[in-house]
Amino acid sequence: MREAASGSAGRFKARHAPAPTHTGLRGRSDALDSGGGGHSHPRGHHATCGTLARPCHGAPAMTLPDDDFDPDDNYAQEAGGADIEDAAGAEALVWQLLLVINPGDEDAAMQQFGAFQDALGGGDAADVDVVGLLKDVIDWRSGFHIDESETGALIDCINELAARFNLAIDWGVEDPTDDAFLGSVSATQLLETAHDQLRLDGYTLWTWETGTDAVAGWMTLAADDEAVRVISPALGIDARRAGV
Repeated sequence: MREAASGSAGRFKARHAPAPTHTGLRGRSDALDSGGGGHSHPRGHHATCGTLARPCHGAPAMTLPDDDFDPDDNYAQEAGGADIEDAAGAEALVWQLLLVINPGDEDAAMQQFGAFQDALGGGDAADVDVVGLLKDVIDWRSGFHIDESETGALIDCINELAARFNLAIDWGVEDPTDDAFLGSVSATQLLETAHDQLRLDGYTLWTWETGTDAVAGWMTLAADDEAVRVISPALGIDARRAGV
């Protein structure tokens, strides 16, 4: 695999801008411009994955959670120790997760968080299907959600996620789009291959339990493994390293 650009590396706690004065979260508070545009699925598959070359347009205006959430305190706890008894706490955790799955790309995290707030429609994040909303706002941006039988689409999506950091997966064959190869390999095997290679370059490929025949997940810095293990269960997401 090719080495990632140096700007994508580093510890999570050191790579985000200081928080605005009204919140304890890391991140810029400037609003994003909105525009038009759309996304199309690769190779005609009925699947969704994190597109990395396509710009994210049409992001709604957003405001960061207005609370004193301290991610350093949460990461120091055991997994499942974080508490989201109110909507502010839930939104704070959503924001932190979006930062983690968009390493080095805070603009993307802000756009997705704005879309998440828009999808809430004024409702409380603590009372809605946070997992479903997150899946929708990161689709074609920073995550994938694909039927396990669609191995070609899964390869496409993982390739795009890796390309975001100037990495390429070696699938062990000359043409990973060949029907014979796709028919002989499982989604689990593909996830294991990608995970093992990405770990060598300091990244982790994650999957989370969908309760269906679909496989879903995202990619983070390996240095952020602890953050994922704490934030995900607090949001009701059963996340684990792919293929582990």
